[in-house]
Amino acid sequence: MNVVEVHDLLFEKLQANGVAESVHRELSQVLDFPEEFFVEVVLRDAAKMPQAERAILELTEILKAKGVELNARVRAIWEVKDVQSEGAAYGPSGAPRAATRFRVLLRSGGREESVYINVTWLAVEELRRRTGTGGQQEREVLRQLVAEFVKMELELGGMSYWDPTRFPEKDLKAAAMSYLLGLERVFPFQPPDTSSERVERPR
Repeated sequence: MNVVEVHDLLFEKLQANGVAESVHRELSQVLDFPEEFFVEVVLRDAAKMPQAERAILELTEILKAKGVELNARVRAIWEVKDVQSEGAAYGPSGAPRAATRFRVLLRSGGREESVYINVTWLAVEELRRRTGTGGQQEREVLRQLVAEFVKMELELGGMSYWDPTRFPEKDLKAAAMSYLLGLERVFPFQPPDTSSERVERPR
């Protein structure tokens, strides 16, 4: 089978499962590798993921019967709707971590999910070193940066895709903080002026 045949069969199964209209066709892809086909189905509505996964399962069985291997991913496009600090982060054992925990509300079509981002103290130190923020201003800037971090992680597709429904917790470490602060769309940012002190932007 070739890419066109696999693509047509994929959308036939998506249509049969009532999910074809929710597929983002520009972001979805079918790739032909030497030992397998790779299929990525991107949905505008995460509520449709069970139907899309069922379509992939049906496609996998058809291709397997023909001696063709399939590696597939189903993901959704998520929006960040809200970010709130939850104070200190704790590990699985209940012991406190050197990190601050944020709850991020995501929405995709008719589905909402909460994910949790642990901003390490080293990441906060990197923020302070680069920007000189502190107090209420720092908390607001951290909320903005957590939102940008989640957006950045969700933009990754293919084999690097982060599924927030299966892995709802991530750490924002110093290296990621440094990268975020170097992005033109994020920094220099204009945080709300919540203090009487003037904070100069690093040059």
